[in-house]
Amino acid sequence: MTPLETIQHLLTQDKLEDALKLLILESPKFSSGFHIQTMQLHGRLSKDNNDKVSNVSDPLERDRIRYATLGLTQTLMGFPTVSGQVVATSADHLLNNKCYPFIDRIQFREFLKRQIHGNGAKMIFINGPSKSGMSYLENYLIHLSTLNSLFSVVRINAAVDLNGPEPFKGVSLAKLLGIELGLDLNLDTDELDQFKFTRFAIKLKEKLLANDTIPLIFIHDFHHLQATPDIAKFILKLADVFRQDFPKVIFLIAGMDYEKLPNWESSLRMHCSVYHIETIDRVNVEVCLDGIFDYYQPKILALGDSSITKTEYVNGMISRLIPDENNINLASVGYMISDHLMQLNN
Repeated sequence: MTPLETIQHLLTQDKLEDALKLLILESPKFSSGFHIQTMQLHGRLSKDNNDKVSNVSDPLERDRIRYATLGLTQTLMGFPTVSGQVVATSADHLLNNKCYPFIDRIQFREFLKRQIHGNGAKMIFINGPSKSGMSYLENYLIHLSTLNSLFSVVRINAAVDLNGPEPFKGVSLAKLLGIELGLDLNLDTDELDQFKFTRFAIKLKEKLLANDTIPLIFIHDFHHLQATPDIAKFILKLADVFRQDFPKVIFLIAGMDYEKLPNWESSLRMHCSVYHIETIDRVNVEVCLDGIFDYYQPKILALGDSSITKTEYVNGMISRLIPDENNINLASVGYMISDHLMQLNN
């Protein structure tokens, strides 16, 4: 009998206390969100009589908690664990992606898994040069959200979405996030930005407490946007409230010169994480092409020379994709492979 089946059995025997104790041990294997729900149920059970859980005697309240515990257990029985969902390193997961199938960001997946398993809100800065594939990381977040409905993805391209005539980019970013997250929030008021950002943080916390999902908020292409002081104030406000008792949400900010943020060295770096994007070279692309040939060999042979070998195919593609090994343009390489895969799939 699995632990979750044992929990179900305990609930049928009205051993609610024992069932919740076991669920407290099991729920972190799935996500911190499920663990939080379990602890909330445990709190309802223990709050009445000096934290003596065995003394909660109201039969109606016990039934409510028991049914809620049973529902949560049944949900978990249909879920693979977080570790199995985040870390998918096989090329089979990447070949049919629309772009950059050669980037198997294993380090990023492991990094993201650690952040998800941690407690509370997280702010992550993604560091890398232009055209290093930072924007493509959103595809891994989307992949995760399709595998696990516990996660939702919000994507904002700073260079495009914040490139309007409005001078106050921080407020514009807060508005965009408010719309995407469904916050009941009006920031078109005559007040200082710092008060608007405080109200945003309050509304975000309320929304997270009311929802059963964990937002993964990906804001990228900051290196194409002229940073403004009010953007820094907004980011700093979020980082500050995340240090407190804040529900689970993960902000990933790519391309921002985070080291120039006020208080970075003195305090901010202690409470934020930085992911340094891995370098992609010719070998990574060759491994991808090797996998594509194995997967699509009949179609590749039908499209061209039927006697072509894998080595000839890989070398021929490399000469087109990477004319200069010292200056690999990931955007160009990615979209050329994307077009190639589209032809093969059609």
